[in-house]
Amino acid sequence: MVSKNSIGMLRSFEINRAATLMQQAIAKLDLKLDGLEVLTEAGTNSFIYTPLIAYFAGASKVYVWTKKSVYGDAEHIESQFNEILRALNVGSDIFQFAINERPEAHIQQADIITNLGFIRPLDKNFLKQVKKGAVVSYMCEAWEIRSEDVDIAFCKKNNIPVAGVWENHPELMIFNGCGALSVKLCMEAGFEVYQNRILVVSSDKFGKTAADSFRSLGAADVQITDPGSLNDINLSAFDFIFVADYTFGDEIIGENIRDQLNTNSKPAIIHLCGAVNYSWLKEQEIYCYPAQQGFSSRMTKTLAHLGLKPLIDLHTAGLKVGELLFKNKNSELIQEI
Repeated sequence: MVSKNSIGMLRSFEINRAATLMQQAIAKLDLKLDGLEVLTEAGTNSFIYTPLIAYFAGASKVYVWTKKSVYGDAEHIESQFNEILRALNVGSDIFQFAINERPEAHIQQADIITNLGFIRPLDKNFLKQVKKGAVVSYMCEAWEIRSEDVDIAFCKKNNIPVAGVWENHPELMIFNGCGALSVKLCMEAGFEVYQNRILVVSSDKFGKTAADSFRSLGAADVQITDPGSLNDINLSAFDFIFVADYTFGDEIIGENIRDQLNTNSKPAIIHLCGAVNYSWLKEQEIYCYPAQQGFSSRMTKTLAHLGLKPLIDLHTAGLKVGELLFKNKNSELIQEI
């Protein structure tokens, strides 16, 4: 247990809960990394715990990459990580940090490499350093793959196994958490969901998952349309428009919706994923949440925004995919790429 004398009560609770969730996920998936070396990242908030999952699963060495980003400074991340180690009475010898750099030695030694933010891109120059027998875990579902993340052609040519993870495996049901995440974004934006009129713009499973959650909470009306059909809809008939399309490549919300807006009644825009032109919406004085650009093939807020459990479950499952690939074992958890 974490000592409450050294850190605040809330921080102590979070670290204790994270440790419990990691142990539960490792046990549920029977994750066994004994003797294996893992290359992964340490990020901010929930993303800081991923190296510890590998540690608790028995990894012999964990190479931890971090760097400065819009979310925080690398030195602060390392400091927080060391604070967690001390709180959990975990030694630091197993972890090798790389701050704002990408050591080739780490790539060359790793058995399992995760496709997380500070590790990307896994391009040709990166993959040339990967040793024979090493594997890449994509750490999300295969249909969410982005070509700039991993050079899949190089992996296939050079026999580097790479695979995604079935997030809605019956023992996990991680992807369904996107429904709760959608609801959280709406409530943060100031909407009740209950008795609201909602238009969901989506052509993939993000939209269906969000719509199911809205309906379960008593929304007055929930309609789903694909991005290409927005021109046929009176957008002003809805309290808000929820954009949740990961795969659509073009802009979903921007000047293209001007003609569908009633100047006296402009619905709010809330976005989970998809290309949303926040700058244009701001010029038109249309409320948009989160107050930032939305991009194709990117989640505006990840499951980490929902809480610790979905991210810890997802990253544990991703490491399990890495274990299975490395040991050449079949499993329905693996989504081949």
